[in-house]
Amino acid sequence: MIKKESPEGQIFLVLWRSILDMAGPIAEYYRWILTGVTAILALIVANLNSLLQAVEKGYLKAAIILLVASILFGLISYVLSVCVKLRVEISKRLEPVLGSPEAKSVIAQIQLEKEEFIAEMRRPFVWPIDRLMQRAAEKGSEDNMSSEKGSIKLFCWQAYAMWCCLFFAASSLFVLAIGMK
Repeated sequence: MIKKESPEGQIFLVLWRSILDMAGPIAEYYRWILTGVTAILALIVANLNSLLQAVEKGYLKAAIILLVASILFGLISYVLSVCVKLRVEISKRLEPVLGSPEAKSVIAQIQLEKEEFIAEMRRPFVWPIDRLMQRAAEKGSEDNMSSEKGSIKLFCWQAYAMWCCLFFAASSLFVLAIGMK
């Protein structure tokens, strides 16, 4: 397993963190996409009677469903972008603290077994977050690049949701155009 301290690990960290730093601008971009798609849906709903005269009912219904799906995927994309952004910010804050000589000294003095330490760490959390904390701690104790790998996975899911959002929004407008009388 590649460690952060190795030359390969350093290259991966630079690459992955550069990609992950895009999460902030992507979140802002998706906030505006959501606003636009929601505005289009609001315009359609507000002008439903006049649109029914210009567009076949089935096509209009399909377009509304596609817009709602677009909003759903846009919201998922936005939330995942914010999650990635926050993970990166937390990692950037924690890494210097946990990497300091003082923290290393304290960590070396921990007397609890790994399982007991993880159990105590997750105790104040409520299900299912306690389980997520346990899993993160277990992965982190085995792989010191698990945080970056997890963030990259979230980033990928965010990209998939983003593409679905755009696809459904474009499809809804296409369906409206096809359904014109």
